[in-house]
Amino acid sequence: MLNIGVTGHRKIANIDKVNSLVKAELVKIINNYDSANSTIKIISPLAEGADRIVIKKAKEITNVLLEVILPFPIEEYIKDFTSADSIKDFNYLIDLANKVNVINAEDMEEIDDYLMDKELRNELYYLTGKYVVDNSEIMLAIWNEKASKGWGGTGDIVKYAMSVKKCIVIINPENFSIKFEGCNEYKI
Repeated sequence: MLNIGVTGHRKIANIDKVNSLVKAELVKIINNYDSANSTIKIISPLAEGADRIVIKKAKEITNVLLEVILPFPIEEYIKDFTSADSIKDFNYLIDLANKVNVINAEDMEEIDDYLMDKELRNELYYLTGKYVVDNSEIMLAIWNEKASKGWGGTGDIVKYAMSVKKCIVIINPENFSIKFEGCNEYKI
């Protein structure tokens, strides 16, 4: 099984171009992996933007499994979405998931009162991204290559992935460049 993790920005300006780049890179990843006898799994928190782009494009290419890891329970997580349509899209995609987990679910009752604390929320987002990295062979990052605006953002997750020597395919949604970190193109 090839596990492809996803990290990326929630707001993407050039959505059509990014969709095309993501699909093209996923085709290359899948074609360079012995997918004839293997399963492809996408690991994602299904946040708005990059996470959803990748799973939708992967589903267009092949029959992939979807593992969803959330920073907190669904009813809390969807509070971070920007619209009713976004919540509807999330619900549609989560219904496609083969596995759904909440990071540190066993501790949720203890920290439930603190979920509104920004530092704790950011830490849970970081731990979610770390889980994605730790459970993936390849990371697909839709990232502008700038530092995160707050702890737990895309830049922090990419930095962590680099520190553990993951193969990272970086698609820059601003200049449309494609870079590889920790691997020579799609070889893992």
